[in-house]
Amino acid sequence: STPAVCSVSGNTVTTLRVGRCSITATQAGDDDFLPVSVTRSFEVTAALAAGGGHSLEIRADGTLHGWGANASGQLGDGSTMTRPTPVPVSLPAGVSALSVAAGGAHSLVLGSDGKLYAWGSNAEGQLGDGSTTQRTTPVQVSLPAGVSALGIAAGDGHSLAMGSDGKLYAWGNNDFGQLGDGGVQQRATPVQVSLPVGVSALSVSAGRVHSLATGSDGKLYAWGSNTRRQIGDGSLAQLRATPVRVRLSTGVSALSVTAGDDHSLAVGSDGNLYAWGSNF
Repeated sequence: STPAVCSVSGNTVTTLRVGRCSITATQAGDDDFLPVSVTRSFEVTAALAAGGGHSLEIRADGTLHGWGANASGQLGDGSTMTRPTPVPVSLPAGVSALSVAAGGAHSLVLGSDGKLYAWGSNAEGQLGDGSTTQRTTPVQVSLPAGVSALGIAAGDGHSLAMGSDGKLYAWGNNDFGQLGDGGVQQRATPVQVSLPVGVSALSVSAGRVHSLATGSDGKLYAWGSNTRRQIGDGSLAQLRATPVRVRLSTGVSALSVTAGDDHSLAVGSDGNLYAWGSNF
């Protein structure tokens, strides 16, 4: 059975999970007014993602909605019409959204069926379906057989997925080595990121043309464009085609990371927030 969305004790909400919760409050009456029951409901959004010009929201019932720019079909509603208010993404029947990522003009979602779906711009193979054909509705990403995605990230024209096999995969634009496979060749299907031997990714983030991952060894790795020093390895190299260690303070590991257009951020284990890269 479906667990209760919320439990109420007196005027206090004692249990709450993602979902819509209705609470009835009774106002005491007096000589002039009868008791009045007022019902209020609220809903907690499960997840949000913001892309180059579009937004995505997973709602409490597992449905996925999008709004904003849609010239490349990045809203996944089967059209290329700009939407000023949310419209449903056309996920396969019976599939709900578990997590979502929004790129420059493409989108990714982990489905409840264990598959990874993508839609929108595909000029650089960022949908990972083996083609460069734009998609206005979700198509399945061609991860290796038997591998499901545990975490996802979307850059301007590339995508990342943490695999259930402990490997990190990337696909799409690779002009600056942001796929981390050692080359600069565009990939229309996922390839393995060359993390150090024995290291798996615990979290990932994708910038415009660079990528970040926290490693199972406690280190933070970056790869791709370094034109604005967004890799954080202290070098003047223009790009890194394979992951290199970010030079955080001695003894500090990254608890969470995010990549911007040309800069990077990390929450350190010492409680400080670190930033590097473009600072215009």
